[in-house]
Amino acid sequence: MRIFTLTAALMLAHPVTAFEPETNGVFSQRVISIVEQVTAPETVLDQPGGARTSLADYKGKVSVVTLWATWCHVCEIEMPIVDRLAAENANDKIAYLPVSVDESPALALVEKHYKTHNFKNLPILIDRHHALAGRVGLRGTPTTIIVDKFSQVVAAFEGQAPWHDAETIEYLDALASAASAEQSREILAVLN
Repeated sequence: MRIFTLTAALMLAHPVTAFEPETNGVFSQRVISIVEQVTAPETVLDQPGGARTSLADYKGKVSVVTLWATWCHVCEIEMPIVDRLAAENANDKIAYLPVSVDESPALALVEKHYKTHNFKNLPILIDRHHALAGRVGLRGTPTTIIVDKFSQVVAAFEGQAPWHDAETIEYLDALASAASAEQSREILAVLN
């Protein structure tokens, strides 16, 4: 009985995840690992029809938050991929949240862009006054921050994220399975 208790205690202290990033892989070379506790920024995001939301509304899900703009060439390449990922991985565990940093009339620009590109799987979210962009220190678009289901920022990608790399999706799945905030942060600790 003592051995079982000791083994269980060790497993809880050092959780085993199903994800072990390849140290020289595309994912590990592109991801910015955040292993210190960083709470997701609280900002209001505008939606069509005057509705508003915030990252807190997605607590309990892994949130893939991509800051983008309609004028951004790299975003033009990445957004269709994110729309397809949102369709293929539609579940209650991962939310794909593209947040536009376009200037006014941002809502009209983004709605037109979605219609032109036939995006059907992504919400329209506007970072009015660049509140979220300012809080995450946006240096360029696209930038993606990964918020775990415990409302903490655990990773980021600057520029186009490696969505075609299977490890990226495996990482999101591992985050969705994490049992605690500490375990979420530890998933990428091997890369530091």
